[in-house]
Amino acid sequence: RIIAGGRPSKEKAIRLGLRMIKGLSQETSQRLLRLRQELLDSGQTFTSFRELNRKLQLPKKDVEALAEAGAFEPLLRERRQVLWAAREPRQLGLFRAVASQEPAVQLPRLEEIEVLALDYERVRLSLTDHPLRHLRAQLRRKGVLTTAEVAQRATGDRVAVAGLVLARQRPGTASGVVFVTLEDETGVANLVFYSRVFDEYRQAAQHASLLLARGKVERQDPKPGSVDVSDPRQKNGVASIIHLIVESAERLSLPERRRLSHTSRDFR
Repeated sequence: RIIAGGRPSKEKAIRLGLRMIKGLSQETSQRLLRLRQELLDSGQTFTSFRELNRKLQLPKKDVEALAEAGAFEPLLRERRQVLWAAREPRQLGLFRAVASQEPAVQLPRLEEIEVLALDYERVRLSLTDHPLRHLRAQLRRKGVLTTAEVAQRATGDRVAVAGLVLARQRPGTASGVVFVTLEDETGVANLVFYSRVFDEYRQAAQHASLLLARGKVERQDPKPGSVDVSDPRQKNGVASIIHLIVESAERLSLPERRRLSHTSRDFR
């Protein structure tokens, strides 16, 4: 929302920096930041994407990076429309201030999964969606639980869980054990791969962005004595420590073979 100008919202939020947008040049970022400050100081705003694009005359590759990241949504909500407007012929020289006479075109809206793919391609995360949401119906049929549901299971229960791989760690003191953190639309799960299992399922365990793991729950609940809370991940007011001891693993992919641009933090 830093592109549209105007006063910051009073709602609590975390502002994502322009540096997170893959493919955006530093020069364009600096110009946008200066423009935002000018708008804040003057109390002005842009009312349309074309007005903003005509004033700034940004390089097309940077406009496309911003559009695919959703940066212009306060001005033009549909990203495909923004990309179409960004690629229309530009008036140059003496005619720079003359509005384009291109006919209005109404393009089909991007599907949710297409928007998700753009979020991960340009910003490496999504504020409104999660890859596992698009797989949940398929996973339910396989008996795969959400991470929130796994947190309620008892030690020794055999379950399946799936998620986006956030990190892989192999501490030097862990005798070859690999710890993997998964994230789905409800939370995170901590997986433990003993070396034999990791080697057997290495392709998925080491390289998959989306991973499905089956195994046995191991939980360490806190000692009683604290005040009870409603969070299922907590017992007697203190968080339980829950791991899934992995017995098998497989790679997942998004429907329609959508590519997900995501890199986990591995072995750091």
